[in-house]
Amino acid sequence: MKQIITLVFLKVLIIFTLHSQCEDDYILTTQGQVDSFLIYNPECSSEVKGTIGIAGDDISNISGLLGITRIQGIGITQNNIKSLHGLDSVTFINNLTIYHDDFKKELENATALQNVDSIEVLLFHFNDHIQDFKFLESISYINKLVVFNNGYLEGLNNCIQSYKSKLPEVYIFQNDFDNSFMETFHPSVDSIEQLYVSGENFSFEGTENIKHIEYLSLVALENFSLKGLQNLKSILYLWIKLVDFKILDRDYLFNELERVNIIEFFENEGLDSISKIIDRPIEITNYINFSDNADLQSLSPLLDADAPMGEALALGSADNKIEIANNPDLDLCSGKLICRALELYPDSVLIENNKDLCNLEYLLENCDAILPSDEIERIDIVVYPNPSSSYVTIASDQIIDYIGWYNLDGREVDVTKSQNGTYDITGLASGIYYLRMDFGDEFAIRRLVKL
Repeated sequence: MKQIITLVFLKVLIIFTLHSQCEDDYILTTQGQVDSFLIYNPECSSEVKGTIGIAGDDISNISGLLGITRIQGIGITQNNIKSLHGLDSVTFINNLTIYHDDFKKELENATALQNVDSIEVLLFHFNDHIQDFKFLESISYINKLVVFNNGYLEGLNNCIQSYKSKLPEVYIFQNDFDNSFMETFHPSVDSIEQLYVSGENFSFEGTENIKHIEYLSLVALENFSLKGLQNLKSILYLWIKLVDFKILDRDYLFNELERVNIIEFFENEGLDSISKIIDRPIEITNYINFSDNADLQSLSPLLDADAPMGEALALGSADNKIEIANNPDLDLCSGKLICRALELYPDSVLIENNKDLCNLEYLLENCDAILPSDEIERIDIVVYPNPSSSYVTIASDQIIDYIGWYNLDGREVDVTKSQNGTYDITGLASGIYYLRMDFGDEFAIRRLVKL
């Protein structure tokens, strides 16, 4: 009998100990539940190791939570709370979600969060009353930020940074206010897991230290600048969709970009040439997709890059490495990249419904001229700027004996070399030209786009 009583006591003690750690998940749907939360759950008076959900329409305040200093997760998804008073003592929140779906009933005051030092994940909806993060006076660390609607990123105090092995993530949805990342990322950050931006009037200033981004998504952007991203070296996945390039600060490009694993451009407007944002042939390792871009005319300078040689990724049609489709003005897609791909894996290249010269039949007929078998690749040759409308310079690490300029019909055209070593191409019609450069018994061919 004594042993039975002892076992029962130990079982009760274990249950009480586990419960006393406040590791449960709580859904509070009435004001009474909020007001009495710490009365019925005294083990949560300091730290909540579980989550608290506030989801009742009759809840107007959360002052019943006053005294808690650490919360694993709290989500406020109802529409009648005007103030976050009740969270005044909190210094750490692992996951904070504040969402209102009725903009007639909005949160008006978030200053109760002024003592919060660390938030691992913050999801916040700006509104007419709260349009910046200045209420986070003590914030020093956020790992993942998700924001909706119009507002400024001011007040973040450069707190976005890595946490343990987690790279930082930032998602900006439907924000049309003038914004940049000047107060966003900690100076130590040089790599980002996710950067997603949609809206208007956006600059990437403040990202100058970033060298690598796993996933960079520009979606439904207008009137923006890439300033800040000019030092970016590599991107795992570059996704650009529904972007209006008509108002683009062209002083800033991906100037240092060297490698992208996957690149996709969908349904963009105002972008006639990829050279407006990428000024050099870059290494693309796995997958390319340019589809439904209304104004796209040229894929230069990407056409001078090597064909993707990494594992095929079925992001579009299964097993394709390259997809170029439904770009009504795209006439300039013949080049080393496409022709080498057609030579190596023709069944994994989809090219259709573009302008006349950007189709498989034309490319298969003309790729032999673009990729001569005895072309030497080891000579370092640079033709710049490319595309160009006026003058180009040709630089090589070896002496060039002769340069022949040829149009797509294979006819040699006349180009005059100026006294300063540049070549005047103002007299050439717009289009694609191939330059054959002879080096003794060897030669090399480079492609030029005349605007």
